[in-house]
Amino acid sequence: MTPTGVRRRVLVLAYYFPPLGLSGVQRIARFVKYLPDHGWDPVVVTPEPGGYFAFDPELLSDLEDRGIPIHRTRSLDPTRAFTPGAEVSLPGEQRRRRLSSLSQWLFVPDNKVGWMPFANTKAAELLGGGDFSAILSTAPPYSSHVAAGRLARRFRLPLVLDYRDDWLDNPRHEYPTWFHRRLHAGLEKRAAQRASALVTINDVIAKRLRERLKADVTVIPQGFDPDDYRPSEDRGDDGPAERQDDAAATPEHPPPDQIAFIYTGVFYDRQSPESFLRG
Repeated sequence: MTPTGVRRRVLVLAYYFPPLGLSGVQRIARFVKYLPDHGWDPVVVTPEPGGYFAFDPELLSDLEDRGIPIHRTRSLDPTRAFTPGAEVSLPGEQRRRRLSSLSQWLFVPDNKVGWMPFANTKAAELLGGGDFSAILSTAPPYSSHVAAGRLARRFRLPLVLDYRDDWLDNPRHEYPTWFHRRLHAGLEKRAAQRASALVTINDVIAKRLRERLKADVTVIPQGFDPDDYRPSEDRGDDGPAERQDDAAATPEHPPPDQIAFIYTGVFYDRQSPESFLRG
């Protein structure tokens, strides 16, 4: 609960949100799921699902069953123009880099900037008509932080910015010109100046943010949802541990005398499991 025991409401801006799947969704989905246990009732603003690489309807069902208010908006961005609501295949690395390079030329801070007007309108409607105590934004996309910063200033509310990845010094960002980088730097600085707290996933990003923005940064590491590892009557089994002992060995459920290593990220051109596998 909150220190006073009083329940409070927080407006959450999240572009990537269930029923979308993959890594960018998990953190904020669990924040929203467990915030009520600590006295904070989240109200989510997110776009209608567009074209994406994976969908996980169970994540959405879990939140809806808990009565989490979720407000969907329109969004004008490239993925929705060509594949609205459809599952698309992951691009090859060369194609991904070409698309990323083009996107960074054309859009600042990112190609989700077309969501900002709709997010701002819906969020302002909710903030103007309800009793909210804070705003929480998660990024990427960094358009969320820009929109959240403007809303926090307008409604004079505390703002928490959650960095799942670094912004300005992200090693995967290739700014086409010095002017592009300067624009990004200005947008990030203004959003951070309006924030009451900055949160990120690890000490490496936290160090960069502290040095660049001269701000306090709290690290909340990536975690797991214990509900995913509890027995499920719906599955008709006793949970993953017991199922592994009884079932025939498969790649998903190796024999109990073997150790299984799980990597839950994505391998890009600059990342490789080669050193680990050799070891």
